[in-house]
Amino acid sequence: MSDKLYLFAISVELLGIFIIAIGIIHCYLIGNDVGYILITAGSLLMSAGSLVFAKIVMWKRRRKSST
Repeated sequence: MSDKLYLFAISVELLGIFIIAIGIIHCYLIGNDVGYILITAGSLLMSAGSLVFAKIVMWKRRRKSST
């Protein structure tokens, strides 16, 4: 189960990076405020993925140390 959670966390982070890149390109080419919204949304996704990843690592360490 934890391997699926690792994959989920990493894919959420990668999706966030992809959305940030789209936002930066959009700001550079078009220059309106939608790019800033995309950058913010991508940053939130990256933070959520990192949070899930950190919680999984802590959970696995506690589980390993208790046995």
